[in-house]
Amino acid sequence: MTIPFKEPLLSIDLPRASEPAAPRQLLRNEAYAKIKRMILSGECSPGAALSERQLSDRLEMSKTPIRMALERLDSEGLVAISPQQGVFVRELSIHEIADLFEIRLILESYTIRTITGKLTAQQRSAIESLLSQQYLAAMAEDIESSVSLDLEFHLEFCKCLGNHEILRVINQLRDKMLMVFTRHMQRNPSRMIVNQSEHVAIAQQAFAGDKDVAEELLRRHLEYGRDFMLSFRRDDGASRNS
Repeated sequence: MTIPFKEPLLSIDLPRASEPAAPRQLLRNEAYAKIKRMILSGECSPGAALSERQLSDRLEMSKTPIRMALERLDSEGLVAISPQQGVFVRELSIHEIADLFEIRLILESYTIRTITGKLTAQQRSAIESLLSQQYLAAMAEDIESSVSLDLEFHLEFCKCLGNHEILRVINQLRDKMLMVFTRHMQRNPSRMIVNQSEHVAIAQQAFAGDKDVAEELLRRHLEYGRDFMLSFRRDDGASRNS
């Protein structure tokens, strides 16, 4: 009797264990980028709960990449994960905001003083372009673009300096500053055009080569931002406790 030949089950072309790695990585990165944008844009405000299930439904992906994205955001200090309370968007404390500005004051004061009077035509053009874009964003009351361009203006001077360690530190502060700045501008949109005009004054002195004035204008600009945001944060805390 002849037994019909059948392909053994193991010969079926099953996907290798390593093959899904790239798609999984892409999904994790996509989930991370989208949730992060929701946080930085103010769509998910500080203190807001983040549900894995709701995020999974909204982003149309499984909970696994969502969970991994949230863990990454937790490591970056943008969300807090609690076994009892779940996942929440972090709200920076008064001390954290003060610390951020202290670091910026030290590094950016050194940066502006060092590069003042030494900027190339190409570097000046890049700074002027950012100022023009920031003006247009402010006039259009485009908070998200205005905040991003505000920080990009400060970052551009660090790029001009060419100190990669200073640039790395300022970049690391960027996301937390975006969180704070966005809420600040949402409550005080008139500050957008004021910030842009202060940036113009700083740039003009940097182009002219006056180190003392450029540094002083930068310090005043950052100190005002620090004091306003700390006051804003204290008011928030007081209103919740009342």
